[in-house]
Amino acid sequence: MSKFPADWNQESLKNFTTERTTGANFKPSEFTESGKEVIPKKGINENGILFIPNGNKAYVSNEIAKSYKKANIDGSFLVTVFRDLVPTGPSLGRIVKINSDKKYILAQGTGAFKTNSAIDTDYLIQFSNSDYFRREMGLITVGSTQVFVKGEDYYSVPIFYPSISEQKKIGKILTTVDRAILLAENEIDKLKNLKKGMMQDLFTKGIGHTQFKNSPIGKIPATWDAHIGKKFLILGGGPSPSSVNFKNHGDTLYIKVDDFNSDGNEDFIEKSFLSFDRNENDSINIYDKGTLVIAKRGAAILKNRVRQLTRKTSIDTNLMAITCKKYMSERFLKYYLELSRLDKLADTTSIPQINNPHLNEIFYPCPPKVEQEKIIRILDSAGVIIKEKLLRIRKLKNLKKGLMQDLLTGRVRVRV
Repeated sequence: MSKFPADWNQESLKNFTTERTTGANFKPSEFTESGKEVIPKKGINENGILFIPNGNKAYVSNEIAKSYKKANIDGSFLVTVFRDLVPTGPSLGRIVKINSDKKYILAQGTGAFKTNSAIDTDYLIQFSNSDYFRREMGLITVGSTQVFVKGEDYYSVPIFYPSISEQKKIGKILTTVDRAILLAENEIDKLKNLKKGMMQDLFTKGIGHTQFKNSPIGKIPATWDAHIGKKFLILGGGPSPSSVNFKNHGDTLYIKVDDFNSDGNEDFIEKSFLSFDRNENDSINIYDKGTLVIAKRGAAILKNRVRQLTRKTSIDTNLMAITCKKYMSERFLKYYLELSRLDKLADTTSIPQINNPHLNEIFYPCPPKVEQEKIIRILDSAGVIIKEKLLRIRKLKNLKKGLMQDLLTGRVRVRV
């Protein structure tokens, strides 16, 4: 049990709520192109503000919305998640506010409630992200393929809180950091869209060309070639973890799909959870610095991530290594694969997969090496700016984590 200051109060969440409701189980045929917007589980995250990406927006007609009357809500409600994906259910129980005057309807797996004046909204939202509250969610979670919490269990979770004036101060401090993170994330999204537009132009028009020709991939500059993948690609795999003798601080990295998620590995692979010594694993495939690595199996393909090695590394069986014999720089190919999108190259009939023919049997633009290097420098420059923004977000998130541990436990008190 977490320790809180003696002058803090404890109440079940239900004692702060004045009205509660849950989402509707819509039939696929009930979704439309416009109408009342649906709040899905993906709209709820730790930023504290409802955000539904364009790719996840869904609607039902006003007539259908009326038939699910209890699921209709407005900006006076706070929204939460009662059902989420395994293994950890990252959004389960998190609380966000609706930061607009629009009216919505809740999808299945979500819930909403109004609060009374005894609890500050921003404080409660931040408290739902605290280590204590996340542990409580783990204790009341049930299910296997999907995890969920029962409404009565959720509203019975104890909330620890100081005076309303201290709540407001804590909520304001943490929300200010959230806004800075959200602003930086929005800037990154804009930069990524700008970079994508640059890539589209550079990989079709090149730099300064006025004459073009037809090719298997459409019109390309007259001085470019288009080569089929099997003419220059070298594709490889890696051993299963069970065949590797791992060692702490080994001289060679061993990477898995999860390593793509590590801070600092957004472009180049700088670190991994596993490593080994080469002299103790003679038969293991090892790839050199500069080699590209992609996911070749499962939902990870849909994230369209292409990473480049910075040192000698081996890879898991769910990854594919890519190097080039001639015609093309690995860095140039990295950008082209990101633009082409791995999910569009993959076989997605059942489990998404990228096999050798998916890359070997398609054509690629091949400018002269000098022009490839110019294109790489342009795109790398844009990437440096994005990387700086990512570093700022990382620092802000670390600041927020420290503040939460101090302020939401009462370890550090704020002056009112």
